[in-house]
Amino acid sequence: VLVKMAQEARDGAAPKADPAFVDAFGAIFRDARRDPAYAALMMALPTENEMAQIVDDADPDAIHAARMALIAAITESSRPQLEDIYASLKSNEPFEPSAAQAGKRALRNMCLRYLTMRDTQAARTLAAQHYKAADNMTDQAAALAALVDLDGPERDGALAAYESQWKDTPLALDRLFSTQAMSCRPDALARLQALMQHPHIDIKNPNRVRATLIPFAVNNPVRFHAKDGAGYRFVADHVIALDKINPQMAARLSGAFETWRRYEPARQSNAKAELARILATPGLSTNTSEMVGKTLG
Repeated sequence: VLVKMAQEARDGAAPKADPAFVDAFGAIFRDARRDPAYAALMMALPTENEMAQIVDDADPDAIHAARMALIAAITESSRPQLEDIYASLKSNEPFEPSAAQAGKRALRNMCLRYLTMRDTQAARTLAAQHYKAADNMTDQAAALAALVDLDGPERDGALAAYESQWKDTPLALDRLFSTQAMSCRPDALARLQALMQHPHIDIKNPNRVRATLIPFAVNNPVRFHAKDGAGYRFVADHVIALDKINPQMAARLSGAFETWRRYEPARQSNAKAELARILATPGLSTNTSEMVGKTLG
């Protein structure tokens, strides 16, 4: 279904979801509470990276458009059921790391993602309320993942509240930064460039690189593989800068380019140019030059 929709988007048409598939998908919601954890897994569509592996000359914009359109179609078809499941799984019980509670949280948070996929005031309000009511990191993270793709004061308020709460906990801060790095908003790269100036981010710290640059390059295909090459240039600039500080981390970051041949010709050309620029850097370390040389082939 997604392959067909991605081809429609690539041809310049609005991708249309198969009504039979959307209707069949709704069966998940009718039985969801029987096994919440399994239902949550069934609701997870293939990722954009997985899609890029099974189509020829992948176009990340078309794949992203197709996936978003399918989620929107499913949501609109089953909105009452999604809202009912979400509301019914609200728990007043004390947090427990049990399988039963974890399954319910997973399903409720997956419903949240569907219900907040479009940037509307209702979506922003729901995600903000979810964040404020969260008494555990799982629910906080789910709310942030929804909010970073939305706009408005709700987004900024939750990000600020999370940072204030967890400013002295490095691993929690890493989650804050990685969530922002994976935002698919059109201005995601500009926001990440600004985020790199954050006082808690220093590329000399390997954990911060793992929390910012690598999530963007590996898990944000629609922005890393931007058609104008801006995502490639941004990552290549940091590979070159990192190579002087931590060659092993620079080599690892450059590995994000390994899939460049999967993409359509214009993106291949942009990626190849950035790889060549990295390789031509005077004094490039053995680690990075070997990785980039292997990637170029």
